[in-house]
Amino acid sequence: MLEIFWNNFFNKKKHGELKYIKDCPLFSNLTNKELHFIQKIFHKRIYTTGEIIFKPSSGNGMYIILKGQVNILHGSPDSQEDPSLVSSLKVGDFFAELALLQNEAYQTMFAQSATNSQLLAFYKPDLNLILKRRPLTGIKILNQLCLILSHRLKKAEQKILQVHSTK
Repeated sequence: MLEIFWNNFFNKKKHGELKYIKDCPLFSNLTNKELHFIQKIFHKRIYTTGEIIFKPSSGNGMYIILKGQVNILHGSPDSQEDPSLVSSLKVGDFFAELALLQNEAYQTMFAQSATNSQLLAFYKPDLNLILKRRPLTGIKILNQLCLILSHRLKKAEQKILQVHSTK
């Protein structure tokens, strides 16, 4: 009886995590079979308030927020100067996806847990494993990654144009 309880408990937790993975635009075009495959590859990470998730030039994967809040900051956590807030992210948000493609992708930014947080991590070696074992699934993920990055680049370009047009 106790074994059934624990199996149901962990299955519910896994089902909840699967929802966050499926809702993430990076994985939203995958089939249920593909989602169940990649869910096994994700890593659950727990951070306390103020803990650094990645430092500048050190990130090697992306994260989905299950619980808590994460701040993306410009600067260095080791600096005497206060870093500036770039973005405050909440449950369901994802970040650091560029690190799946490029080593040291975030040269001047870092991520810090603003509250006690639970994250799902998906690292570059995980993507490489998917590309090796299930190439079509990997191509779907890379395609979505390209779309997301081009959308973010377009938004950044618009902000730059707004700044220059007000001068």
